[in-house]
Amino acid sequence: MGAMFGGFFASLLSGLPLVSRQPSIYYLVGMAALFAGAAKAPLTCIVMLPEMTDNYHLLPALMVVCSMSYFVSSLLMRGSIYTLKLRRRGVEIEPGIDPLKLVKVSEIMTPLERVVSVRRDTPLSILHFMILESKHTAFPVLEDGRLVGIITLKQLSGLGQEEMEEMRVKDILRGRLVVTYPDETAYDVLEKMNRFDVEMLPVVDRADEGKLLGVVSKRDTLNAIILGRRKMRLLE
Repeated sequence: MGAMFGGFFASLLSGLPLVSRQPSIYYLVGMAALFAGAAKAPLTCIVMLPEMTDNYHLLPALMVVCSMSYFVSSLLMRGSIYTLKLRRRGVEIEPGIDPLKLVKVSEIMTPLERVVSVRRDTPLSILHFMILESKHTAFPVLEDGRLVGIITLKQLSGLGQEEMEEMRVKDILRGRLVVTYPDETAYDVLEKMNRFDVEMLPVVDRADEGKLLGVVSKRDTLNAIILGRRKMRLLE
């Protein structure tokens, strides 16, 4: 397509003085201009075409048209032809593909049927025993099947054995409840975990945040990196 438009442009200029009479130059420069804008790679085209044709007299023209093409493309098109395919599949990415952005929470979360939860009236002594047995550091808190919070090992720190015997989960259930959604990405999850200093997030329904669908942990985000790289290889 670029070569075709280059040849058309050459035919328009054919009657003007001081214009090259070699149509092949316009074909090559037009081809480079199209690719520079579509792939967002002007320098690649400026360097590659003279090397391929062994004609370094093309450099001035290439520098002008490739720069103009890149500028116009930046105004009219987000990303490049390589990221356009991902965007059509519903994957929104910034320049530089992060594999975590290719993996949805629904693909890596632990589903509800495998989630260990506690109630608001669960004694802290039992919760402490559950932490020791399961090696989990956080549990969702449910009341009548509805998510009301998250209890973590960090919240138990500083409490003695006698206090844990007397107190229940509801007595130390504090803080803002941070959640994620099935359609968010693993990148979003890791960002929330780092921002709020948590190791597990409950996955809830967007339409009903009290409806627990599962949980996702930092370990799950490590698995997401492997899954995301596999997806990148399939999309190449």
